[in-house]
Amino acid sequence: MSGLRTCALVSLGCPKNLVDSEVMLGFLKEKGWQVTTDETRADVLIVNTCAFLSDAIDESVATLRDVLRLKEQANCKAVIATGCLPTRDLSLLRQSVPGVDGFVGVDDIPRIAEVVEDAMRGVESVAVNGAGYVYESTTPRLLATPPWTAYVKIAEGCDRACSFCVIPQIRGVFRSRSMESIVEEARNLAEKNVREIVLISQDSTRYGMDLYRKRNVDELLARLADVEALDWIRLLYCYPTHVSDALIETVAGHHHICNYFDIPLQHAHPDILRLMKRAGSAESYRALIARIRSSIPQAVFRSAFIVGFPGETEDHFRYLLDFVQEMKFDRLAAFRYSPERGTLSFEFPDQVPAEVTEGRFHELMSVQQSISLAKNSSKVGHRLSVLLEELRDVPAHGGNGKPPKRKSPRKYRLGVGRTEGDAPDIDASVYVHNCRSQPGDMIDVEITETHEYDLEGRQV
Repeated sequence: MSGLRTCALVSLGCPKNLVDSEVMLGFLKEKGWQVTTDETRADVLIVNTCAFLSDAIDESVATLRDVLRLKEQANCKAVIATGCLPTRDLSLLRQSVPGVDGFVGVDDIPRIAEVVEDAMRGVESVAVNGAGYVYESTTPRLLATPPWTAYVKIAEGCDRACSFCVIPQIRGVFRSRSMESIVEEARNLAEKNVREIVLISQDSTRYGMDLYRKRNVDELLARLADVEALDWIRLLYCYPTHVSDALIETVAGHHHICNYFDIPLQHAHPDILRLMKRAGSAESYRALIARIRSSIPQAVFRSAFIVGFPGETEDHFRYLLDFVQEMKFDRLAAFRYSPERGTLSFEFPDQVPAEVTEGRFHELMSVQQSISLAKNSSKVGHRLSVLLEELRDVPAHGGNGKPPKRKSPRKYRLGVGRTEGDAPDIDASVYVHNCRSQPGDMIDVEITETHEYDLEGRQV
């Protein structure tokens, strides 16, 4: 095949899926493909699907159908479906979206170029039978994040048996990358002027158990803290019963490790935790949070909870609300329970009506909004370090939906950034009026106004 060949990729779902997308683009670029963000000009369109929840499957199917229209309306010659959905249910995908030209599962990522080449020749290729794939520091990868931030996957798969989750069925058993590979990747990213790395996996506090026979994410963090030029090292997805004293001490002892603890708890009531097959209890969670706050008073906590789980009564939900009000998490995500085929909870009795689940979702988020607003209000007048990510030229009569303090006939620059306590895409933003710096800069901002989640301020 001769001539310039272009491909575009739509990445759905979580940051772990985004890393897979970046690796696929790296393999394709290595084989001579040019990557474009203009889907109408691409010869090949790839959709890296998500299948964690039914809603995610629906989004993946809808996206593929939209992309398939470009085979008739634009330059597209082939559409490839990759990722979790072809791995979880290839037959459903084929039935729902006829016309897809090739399929690549989560463990067959290195075969993406082969599948694409086959599709361009009119041959359907299916690569969904691999096992145990983990990328390395030498694996080609084309970053799709802003140039100052990158995700680093430290492990793949999951050994947990949470009754609501299909991830182990899709991603396989837990597999750690070697510490040397991760540190080398971090060095490579730092040399490319990446300032923040975000460490991700399904179960980050399990890191090392398979390779080193011990949980040693604390040692990994300490080694990464020695990588020059990294400002922020952020750890996501900690399992609550394995946040060790050593991990807390490591975070406390290194300036470049974010004082940020992402610990999805899922629920607080013992009955629901038992049904979920989640370890720990409200009492152990309280003790953990107290330990962290004692060692790191400025620590930021993010957690996630599921409402409407089968068997959740009004009393169970009130127990959860009381727990959230007591703990006062800085960041909180709430999820409506989704019954997923293949999970234990799909067969549970006492499924909660959708309208009840919806009401509980909004009530929990209302409680969290009040907590977040109170926490944010205490920051007025304080100076925070902010990673600037975006500049907007906005009319002087409006910015962030509100007029600036001093009106001007000209436009002014509104900066948008994040603090150490905010992970990319999922947490809050800081809006900086009359910003003087450039995206990627670390700046000091005095907070002047607060909202339920976001902050406003001026550069100092």
